[in-house]
Amino acid sequence: MKRKILGIAPYEELNYSMTTIGEQYPEVETTIYTADLVEGQKLATQLCNDGYDAIISRGGTAKLIRRVVSLPVIDVSLSIYDVHSAIRLAENYTDNFVIVGYPSITEKAHLLCDLLGLNIEIYTIDEDINAHEMLDSLAEKNMNCFYAMQLRIVLLF
Repeated sequence: MKRKILGIAPYEELNYSMTTIGEQYPEVETTIYTADLVEGQKLATQLCNDGYDAIISRGGTAKLIRRVVSLPVIDVSLSIYDVHSAIRLAENYTDNFVIVGYPSITEKAHLLCDLLGLNIEIYTIDEDINAHEMLDSLAEKNMNCFYAMQLRIVLLF
C-alpha cells in the first residue's frame, strides 16, 4: 500500500528538499506546498481529509498545524548548522546584528553563541508576542532587516 504524505514547507528551499527526498521513495506519494504559519495551518485544514497518512512541516508552522488536524505531524528539526550558516551569512554584511526567531531557532542560537563565545543579542518570539511589534521596536533602534531564507530567521543589523 502506497503511503500518502502532505508536505507543507514554510519556505521554498525546504519545499525543494522535501520534493527531492520524496522522489527517492516511489512507495510514498508526496504532495508538497509552500505555505508559512497561518497559511500552512489553513492549507492543512483544507487538505487533511484527502487521504493523507501524515503531514511534514517545520517549526512554528508544524506547531500550528498540530492544533487543527488529527493526522500525525512530523516536524523537520532545525540544526545548529542551519543557525550557524545564517549567522555566518549575516557576518558577511555586518558585525552588528541581532537574531529574532521562534524558540526552535533561538534555543539553538543561544547554545551556539554560548559554545562559540559569540556576543549576539537574541530575541525570542512566542505566541504572546506579536512578531511585527518586536520587529517595529527593533527598527526604531535603526536596525535594518536581513532575512536568512533557509531558516525563516530574521537577523537585524
